[in-house]
Amino acid sequence: MAEVLTDTEKDTIIETITIKEEEVENILHQLANIKSTGQDIEEFKKKGYALMGFFQEYIGKILSENIPKISVLANEYFNNVNQKPETFKGIKITPDYEILLNEVHAKTGNRWTSISARPSTGETDVIFLCIAFAISKLTGTGFLIMDDVIINLDTEYMTAILNLLEKLDLNQIILINKESSRDEIQKNLSISNSYYLTYVDREATSKITSGGGP
Repeated sequence: MAEVLTDTEKDTIIETITIKEEEVENILHQLANIKSTGQDIEEFKKKGYALMGFFQEYIGKILSENIPKISVLANEYFNNVNQKPETFKGIKITPDYEILLNEVHAKTGNRWTSISARPSTGETDVIFLCIAFAISKLTGTGFLIMDDVIINLDTEYMTAILNLLEKLDLNQIILINKESSRDEIQKNLSISNSYYLTYVDREATSKITSGGGP
């Protein structure tokens, strides 16, 4: 199993952010004081691209350094929930962030035949969820927010993902979902508190009520 980020690695990330903090604040200050003239708009765009470039470079660096760890752990999670093990044999993330789905190859005589199989919408969602789980686990935050991410999954995949969530041993999971998947969630997750959001059309307001524990 891939290891979580060490304290030294986390300190390096924080130090990098601190070093660049003054540079970013300076760009934001200049952006806030630019007037909407033609010349200033060009200057605005230049500063905006500079800020965007910094974050792209920084995020890219962090991701590229940790892609192998993320790939190994995401593959482990995917194999844990995979409902078609006879067809799909895992996933891999390349250094260019391409996600590869390993498929079964059969040998007939001296020839290898590739089984062409494209993942369904639900399976694609599962792959991305496994990557998200891996990132969450590796950062060691112990916290995850999921907004309606299981709505496209069939019952088998939904159950498998919820069982995997239970095994991740995170400190807190906030799972936002439609009522249609409530029973499956309650059956497969140890829920400490639940809440219901109701939209009142005639009042154009929303109400949140506590559903208590499981």
